[in-house]
Amino acid sequence: MARIATTLLVLALLGGTAAAFAVTEGLKLEKSPILSTRVTKEFSPTCGCPTRVATISFRLRKADRLRLQIVRGDAVVRTLVDGRR
Repeated sequence: MARIATTLLVLALLGGTAAAFAVTEGLKLEKSPILSTRVTKEFSPTCGCPTRVATISFRLRKADRLRLQIVRGDAVVRTLVDGRR
């Protein structure tokens, strides 16, 4: 009886592992919500470039609310857009 219980436990663990693997692989295949990202090639506030402005453009795969922040390390430097569609 103990041998059957052990076998069932091993089979249940193998089944659970296979299911978890399938779920995580499926999540890896999820497409990014951001499309067509473009950023000005040369930009630095100290480079002496003709402009000190960077143009960043992108499209979202589907309509949603957006928060756009400039982050340095773990700190939010500035929020450019907060919750706008």
